[in-house]
Amino acid sequence: MSRLACAFLLLLGTTEASAQDTVRFRGRGPRGERPIQQVAGKIESESLAGVKVAGNLIAASDIVDIEYETPGGIRIDMREARQAD
Repeated sequence: MSRLACAFLLLLGTTEASAQDTVRFRGRGPRGERPIQQVAGKIESESLAGVKVAGNLIAASDIVDIEYETPGGIRIDMREARQAD
């Protein structure tokens, strides 16, 4: 039983370490000239003020999209889900 628990914890630790979330946001600059930028890494915290990734706080008003990496290789193919409707 303890070997199984150790194997599970080892597997859990390796899947979380490789997870990369992606945040797309509007960069700094005058209105109309704010290019969309992207940063990848583990999201450290989320709040109404924004999202903290790689030590940087991205304001909620600048966020365009957040793509979460699911742990352990869970993949949902949205094309197949739409075709099922």
